[in-house]
This record gives sequence, C-alpha cells and structure tokens, in this order.
Amino acid sequence: MLSIENVPVNESPRDADFTLTHYRQLLRIAKSSYKIFDYRNITWKNRFLLWRHDVDISMNRSNKVAQIENEEGIKATYFINPHSEFYNLAEANQYQIVEQILSLGHDLGLHFDGAFYGVESESALDRLVAKESLCLENLFGV
Repeated sequence: MLSIENVPVNESPRDADFTLTHYRQLLRIAKSSYKIFDYRNITWKNRFLLWRHDVDISMNRSNKVAQIENEEGIKATYFINPHSEFYNLAEANQYQIVEQILSLGHDLGLHFDGAFYGVESESALDRLVAKESLCLENLFGV
C-alpha cells in the first residue's frame, strides 16, 4: 500500500557520482576487466560478474538503467517484488516497463519478501516462492 510514510531512504542523493552517466562509465570499467554472465550461462573458467538488480523502489529508473545496459551490451537480471509498496505490476505502465526490460534481452527474477507473509517454515517458503514465481511467469511468460 502506498502512503506518505513510504519514502526512499536515499530520497536526496548524497553522492554526486551516482548518476546515469557515471553508471555507464562503471559498466565500461566492468566490461574491461570481467566477462559478464547471466544466471543461465555462467562459465566458471574465468573471472566473471553476474549483473543483477533488486527493483525495490522505481520500475521507471530500472527501465532507464536497462536501456543503458542494453546500449553497452550488458544483460542483467531484474528481481522484481510483486508486493512492492513503490510500484504495482497490475498498473499498465509498470507492466509495460517490465515488458520493455525483457524486450531489451534482460532476465526477470523474483524478489521474494517472506516478511509479507510472515513465513515461519521452509515448506511454506517453498510453496510461496513457487506461487509467486508462477504468477510472474503467467504475467510475463518467463
């Protein structure tokens, strides 16, 4: 549920280097030193990076980051939370952003929030993770 109390911890940036321009530079540095893999194609022979994001607050910002990664030839995995208080996957705009991220060749993962359910056992955890994974698969086909 959205409320006035739901404010990002870093609402006012304190680090001037945390910009999209600097992020692009970071990607280029990473590519120069490492091979970047997704979770399905890891090659354990060499040094590598798994490029991933937990989409906690802004699906809109994630879309811009995904576009930059695509321009730089990097594929990432975006872990989305179906119970986020900052975005709603049932909204057409937010749904379309996830579709756009996928169309850029990025992967989708489940950012599971056990606290949402008050999970107390492994069997309940397994069942709920499977349920939410199936929900994302039904929504986005992955």
